[in-house]
Amino acid sequence: MKPKPIDCPSVKISAASPQVVQVERTANKGVVVRVAYPPGKSRDAMSYVAVIVVFFCGFAVLWYRVGLLRNPWALPYLAVLPASVILLAVWRALSFRQSYTFLADPEAITIVRRLGRREWRERLPRERIDDVRTEFSRSGRGVGPGYLMIAVKPWYRSNRRLLHSLGGDHLAHVTDALRGGIGLPPRSCP
Repeated sequence: MKPKPIDCPSVKISAASPQVVQVERTANKGVVVRVAYPPGKSRDAMSYVAVIVVFFCGFAVLWYRVGLLRNPWALPYLAVLPASVILLAVWRALSFRQSYTFLADPEAITIVRRLGRREWRERLPRERIDDVRTEFSRSGRGVGPGYLMIAVKPWYRSNRRLLHSLGGDHLAHVTDALRGGIGLPPRSCP
């Protein structure tokens, strides 16, 4: 039996943008949720990485001109800190190229992540899932970008934080679909 698409009025997608979230019902009372970031998201993140690289290169030239490179303690600051910041920024930018498929049924949620030809698969049984919700990071300037949180039991296990900076409407749609798939009541629709 072919899954039927679900129409959600809370998701507003223009005709020019590609479908970001696709939700289908399965025969066993589950859902299949396919999520792909918009194409421009990765490009914007890589331009942010380029700005960081230019900043640190300019900082290195400034240190050289001032004469701080003659100090033996300057090398760790000049190499380790910028390299770690650049690696984190590249890792974050590459995460916007991933596509996700969630298979939620009354027994479990299966998370499939794809990046090019690579695929990672994780299965969370229903008895280990405490909650599925949308959360927003807090910063000094107010509420930051949102993400999907799958809270797992016991409390000392690592929660799954996925779909960073996807957008509030899309995250609400994914959250409601996953909650409905595993048998939790919807909580994000007004």
